Amino acid sequence: MSATHKPKSALTELRQSVDIRTLEPIIFYSGKSDELHIHLGELDRGELIIKSLSKKMMQVEEVTLLENGERLAWKQDLKGLKVVVPKSVNEVLGNEHPIIIKIKF
Repeated sequence: MSATHKPKSALTELRQSVDIRTLEPIIFYSGKSDELHIHLGELDRGELIIKSLSKKMMQVEEVTLLENGERLAWKQDLKGLKVVVPKSVNEVLGNEHPIIIKIKF
């Protein structure tokens, strides 16, 4: 039997070239009534999609880095919360501490 090789579609190539990841992150309740903390792993950079925080669940008002208050680009829809975590965040904050995103709703 000969193996057939299917050419990659343009959509498949685009998905592989763009750094988008869907996360099932560790989410902590901060103790405040309107705030959650999301702890990211070392490789969680780029555009992240957190499905459990869709508009059906809650309305997000602000997304920042907990350590320095830097605002992050984000968008929320029915598919989840999309957050852009720049790869340069390690340079700013260092590798000693975990990266924690603060979400206010």
